[in-house]
Amino acid sequence: MSRRTPSLTWPGERPGPDFALVLLLTGLAFLILRCAWVSDDAFITLRTLDNFVQGYGLRYNPAERVQAFTHPLWLAWLALPYAITREAWLTTMAVGGLTTLAAATGLAFGVARDRISGAVAIIGLASSKAFIDYTTSGLEGPLLWLLLMLFVAELYRDEGPRLFVLVVVSSLVALTRLDAILFVIPGLALVVVPLARQRDWGELAVAQLGWLGLVAWHGFSLVYYGSLVPNTAWAKLGSGISSAELMSQAPFYYEWTAINDPTTLPLVGLGVLLGALHRDLRGMAVGAGVALYLLYIVRIGGDFMGGRFFATPLFVSALLIARYPVARGWSAFMAFAILGLSLSSRYSPIRSGPKYKRAKVRHGVVDERGFYWRGTGLWAVNRESLEPSHLFARQGRARREKGPGVVNKAVIGMFGYYAGPEVHIVDRMALADPVLARLPIDEQRVWRIGHFERRVPDGYLARRSGLDTPVKPDSVDALVGLVDTVTRTPSLFDSDRIDAIWKLHDGTVGELVDDAAIHYPQVTWVAPDTGRAEVDDRGVGMRFYDDFQGKVRFELSKGIRWRLVARNGRRVVLDRTLWGDTVTERLPKIDKLIIYAMGAGSVGWSLEPKKVKKAEPEPE
Repeated sequence: MSRRTPSLTWPGERPGPDFALVLLLTGLAFLILRCAWVSDDAFITLRTLDNFVQGYGLRYNPAERVQAFTHPLWLAWLALPYAITREAWLTTMAVGGLTTLAAATGLAFGVARDRISGAVAIIGLASSKAFIDYTTSGLEGPLLWLLLMLFVAELYRDEGPRLFVLVVVSSLVALTRLDAILFVIPGLALVVVPLARQRDWGELAVAQLGWLGLVAWHGFSLVYYGSLVPNTAWAKLGSGISSAELMSQAPFYYEWTAINDPTTLPLVGLGVLLGALHRDLRGMAVGAGVALYLLYIVRIGGDFMGGRFFATPLFVSALLIARYPVARGWSAFMAFAILGLSLSSRYSPIRSGPKYKRAKVRHGVVDERGFYWRGTGLWAVNRESLEPSHLFARQGRARREKGPGVVNKAVIGMFGYYAGPEVHIVDRMALADPVLARLPIDEQRVWRIGHFERRVPDGYLARRSGLDTPVKPDSVDALVGLVDTVTRTPSLFDSDRIDAIWKLHDGTVGELVDDAAIHYPQVTWVAPDTGRAEVDDRGVGMRFYDDFQGKVRFELSKGIRWRLVARNGRRVVLDRTLWGDTVTERLPKIDKLIIYAMGAGSVGWSLEPKKVKKAEPEPE
């Protein structure tokens, strides 16, 4: 620490090599090996990596430049081992497991305040289903944990944290998973604010050079892919589902982990609490990063992979548990309590074995390791083939034997990897499809959190097969042309391509595509001045081409529950249930209004626009 910020120093002691810690790390390695598996989503990255190694570029489908992965640094981390082995399954498990052990070793011997605290933290990691499940899954968690361990170790450095190092590690964290930047923002602020108060602009300016890696990647992404963010971001942000609907799924995501993985959430809370109780600014900053990420989970509604988004908060909390000393008696109690709580669940990683059976699906949240265990688990697959025996992998191999073609799929990981680069896959979940990612889902289609299935437009599969077939509706056909210019034009710097990239970012897509017609395909659209309509569960909608803001008075059939949805562009600004025969709603600025009857009835409406005061002319 520089002499300007002495308040952040912590003299601390580091445990040297200790037999008990080595033994616990060995036990952790045994659990990782015993529960080793690979997820289907990991094979999306692996197909991109395989195409890159074969010379097709960083693409999921060789015909188009699309970033179907969210973790560029994790892909790079896998690249050399994969290029050497040309084998996906064992290589991915090995890289994930070894990276996790490196992060855990750093926790034990680089971050831990003493061997007792380090031991409690490692026991916590071993007891968490969320953590163990995603050590070898092929997702970015292990590298993220290693980097966050380095960040916390630097923050607690005896001589004080070096801002430039913190920024470099933060940049690498964001390159591994962009939303993980939330974990490091409070810690960065803790070091930046004192320097800013002291007006040390030189050190602050030099530290910003640490972001160059992140900036360079996004610059490359814009030039190569034609997008600043991964295609997966467009797929999830453009689903057309309201924030309120997404957030309503978050309690189920927390509930699933609380029921099936009873140690993870208490340990997350314990780590944050310890940082606060010790009144250490660094501990509170790291804990604030965990809290920010937990709120982020609420904002996005969680995920369909049970526990996945809690694995990293758990690891960061384990770093805090390791950092603060605990009395010997309390540490023994904590260790036994953690183990007892974990063993109380039949899905505990400590109780897992070759015959592991998955936890029940709850509100779309699944036991991802349990779902794929029989087909991709290290100790559950056919040992003779030494490759996944899951149905999706078998289907991919069978499709590869049929030769080139276009396939419409909703789960594209193992199938796509084993089908090979000559099979073009139209991904209905839109993670790898740049056109469908920019279309909202059909409101009538059942969706589950995390992945949102689209309806494939008429003519789209034929177009992808090479036929000059128009795509319906016409607005989507125009979108296909725009996207193809960006993703399929050979020259990266073609003037038409540059113009198309601009249009994909400046709101042209929202004006081009009638997203309401796609999101609400069953709705009957009428003019706002119609005044009355017969309505059933398909609904009736109104478009306001000049926008509308003000009051709307509804006269509704009695005894029926009604649903009112108001939108401004692709944003849902109101989604409300109505009862009664006469209802008045005050609306913000909107361009679409949809009303449904949960049954059949009639609705009348009258509009009262908000009066805008005209500025009075100034007296001469």
